Amino acid sequence: GDVAEGAVLVPGAGLGRLAHDLAAGGRAVEAADSSVLMAVAASAFFEGRVGNDPSAPAVLYPFLSDPNSNEISAPRRLDGVLVHPAKYVPDIRLSYFVADFVTAYARPERASSFAVVTTCFFIDTAKNLYEYIAIVRHLLLPGGIWVNVGPLQWHAGAMLTPGTDELKMILEEEFEFEVKEWSVDENAVDYRYDEMEKEPRYTRYEGYRPLRFVLQKGGNKTKDDDENLLGRIMQLRKEEEEAKNQMKEEEDAEGEKLTNQNDEGGHFPDYYDSNVTIEEIE
Repeated sequence: GDVAEGAVLVPGAGLGRLAHDLAAGGRAVEAADSSVLMAVAASAFFEGRVGNDPSAPAVLYPFLSDPNSNEISAPRRLDGVLVHPAKYVPDIRLSYFVADFVTAYARPERASSFAVVTTCFFIDTAKNLYEYIAIVRHLLLPGGIWVNVGPLQWHAGAMLTPGTDELKMILEEEFEFEVKEWSVDENAVDYRYDEMEKEPRYTRYEGYRPLRFVLQKGGNKTKDDDENLLGRIMQLRKEEEEAKNQMKEEEDAEGEKLTNQNDEGGHFPDYYDSNVTIEEIE
């Protein structure tokens, strides 16, 4: 049926390896990432402009952009990582878009577009988790599948930071997903490189025990129910953005006013004035 043969979405696709491997299995796959840099690099591999020769793999330098903290050896910032794209499968149904997940996929015309949504190290990037969940449900066909793997290292500005048990309750009770599989890895997975087999790079170990789940879109919610919920969530996002913009405009206006007063020989408001003398401080 539609779910068994339908398209797959991979948001937060990065360099596109997961999306490629899924497409190589015969599915039509749509990959998306908000990073232009990731998209450019992925395009170079997919189009054979980089790493075309198996005997001369491409080299990436992922540690150059790291903050210079917890380093054991500073010169290792220049370490390269070999990428072997020789297993790239041509003539597959794979597309890649540079897009913000919320703004691009909350649109009404994207409803019921995918049989499967696959999120890998992605859901914890949400500022508003309810947006992500509502959009995934919006995108899935009836009976569609959501596959996830990754930690819950929530975004610094996240409105919600649930634990795995709380997240499961939200998915089941609020969004009526049916949980097919749910587990947290017992052993930590090294992040970006194998910490245990190579000379340690940092004084801080970087690893995760990912949450893995498989959910099926079900429940008694109708398409209109889903769209109404998504509409309310997106309206809250719009109101929040408008409030932020208004606050910024007010701050800019106040800053310009203070600058003009100073340029004209005036003085700053009373809250900048101080009648405290050195003698009083002592």
